[in-house]
Amino acid sequence: MPFLEDARRQGLVPDVLDIGGGYNISTLKEIDLWEAIRLFAWNKPQRPPQFKPQTLLLGEVAQACAGTLGGYCREKRTPCPEIFVEPGRALSASSQLLLLGVKSVVERKKGRLAAICDGGAMSLSHLLLSEYHSIFVANKADGPAGRRYNLYGSLPTPLDFVAAERRLPQLASGDVLAVMDTGAYFTSLSNNFAGPRPAIVMVDNCEPRLIRRRETFEDIFSRDTIFGDGERR
Repeated sequence: MPFLEDARRQGLVPDVLDIGGGYNISTLKEIDLWEAIRLFAWNKPQRPPQFKPQTLLLGEVAQACAGTLGGYCREKRTPCPEIFVEPGRALSASSQLLLLGVKSVVERKKGRLAAICDGGAMSLSHLLLSEYHSIFVANKADGPAGRRYNLYGSLPTPLDFVAAERRLPQLASGDVLAVMDTGAYFTSLSNNFAGPRPAIVMVDNCEPRLIRRRETFEDIFSRDTIFGDGERR
């Protein structure tokens, strides 16, 4: 509102106001600062989201925009701009899932069982550190929930993390974990710090199609230049 008032004083009347996006879905939850401290200081798990119908979200956004902005424009007697909302993530988050392979399970005398996966927050997305995602064992979907596990990536750093204190069917090397609701940002935020990035497969009418092949080490080094006799440009 102060921005629009300042623009009006400058003689500018915006036709469009884009309030952006980043809207979540009911099966995802961003963890707050206290939950992050509990997680990394005391290994306490994140709290799951409190589910509510997704249809309420955009209605609440529209109501807030119409009420607040409409009242402001009527008070200032200025034309009300067209409102743009970007609900991309709210539409696409549930359309994508991430598959992780379990490489090994580590028994510890003290502390939770640790499952080491072939990807984590250091390679797949830092959103694994800041959000709660539901996780299932894809090849044991009907298996009973067994012990609690901490799930990590393959790098020897506590930041290469997937989830803490998840009760899952008994895990073993070769199992496949399905991390749900990873649409929108996971692919664009992934990096090859820990190794080549995974392939992307689209399921279209129950038929899988490879739409991006698995990255190789040759891909990673393909743009490097070699100086000296083997100079390449």
